[in-house]
Amino acid sequence: MRQKVYEWNPPTPEHYGLRDFMLSQIDDSIKHDCDLSYYKGKLEILKTETVEEYKEKTIADCERSIEYFKKEIRENNKRNKNRVEWVQQLLDSLKKD
Repeated sequence: MRQKVYEWNPPTPEHYGLRDFMLSQIDDSIKHDCDLSYYKGKLEILKTETVEEYKEKTIADCERSIEYFKKEIRENNKRNKNRVEWVQQLLDSLKKD
């Protein structure tokens, strides 16, 4: 695909920026998506962990996520309540006239 984009002749000078952008997106994707070092590192860590250690770590991660999202839900509910209140105040003020 990169070769096809590279060989594409843009119809106007204004289209060259689009071609350059497409090439940079493809290059970034190749650089990030084809780099397996992260996964190789994770695999090495997993090789040293026992099943019990992995289980404990995974449960702890899930518990942290649950607490995080409980907090996010509370904050979202508060924001939504304030927004509804704001809209209601606006509607009430318009009815007075």
